Amino acid sequence: MLNKKQKKIANIFNENKEVINIINYCISENKNGWICAQKWNHHNYVKIEFAIVDYGVGLIEKTKKQYPSLNSEEIIKKVLSPGFTQSTYEIKSYEDEAYQNSGYGLYVVSNLCRKLNGEFSVLSNDSLYKLEKNEANHSTFFPKFPGTAIKIKLQINDSLNSDELVKQIVKEGELIASNQNNRITTASKKTKSLNL
Repeated sequence: MLNKKQKKIANIFNENKEVINIINYCISENKNGWICAQKWNHHNYVKIEFAIVDYGVGLIEKTKKQYPSLNSEEIIKKVLSPGFTQSTYEIKSYEDEAYQNSGYGLYVVSNLCRKLNGEFSVLSNDSLYKLEKNEANHSTFFPKFPGTAIKIKLQINDSLNSDELVKQIVKEGELIASNQNNRITTASKKTKSLNL
C-alpha cells in the first residue's frame, strides 16, 4: 500500500504507469524525510528528477560506528553495495515479511539511475558521492550536512518494462552479494517487485 507521500508524488506523474512504478519504488523506504520532484515530457520518454532529504543521523555517521576505519567514500560504496544492511529491525508477527530490510534498496535505486541514463547522488556528513552511467565521483566539503540527501535523475522511455528491469538488477546484486562475506544473499520480496 502506498504511503501519503508516494500518493502525492504519484499524482504528479499520473499519466505514465512505468514512471509511477519507478518513483514509488525509489521512495518506498522514505518514511520521515522531505521529497520534491519534477518532470519533463519529451517525445518518447519522460525525464524525472527528485530529491529525498532526511535530517536523521546520516548514513555515514551511522555506518562509521560499525566501521570506524573506513573513510566517507568507502562507507558510501559499502552502503550502496548489494546485501549490506545495518538494520536490526525485526518483522513483527502482524507485519508482512516481504518488507524485511535485506540491504538491496539503495543498490537497486542507484543501478536504476545508471541503466536509465540518469544520475544518483548521495550527500551525507562531509561527502558527496555522484554516480552517472559507469562513472563515480566523490568530493568532500564543509560544513557537514546533518543527515542524508539523495538526488535521483532518470530517463524513462515509453517501452520500459520497469518490473523486469528491477528483477534484472536484483539478480545481478544477489550474484555479487553471494561472493562477499557478511552479506544478505537474497533480496526481500518487496525489493524484487514493483507490485507489492
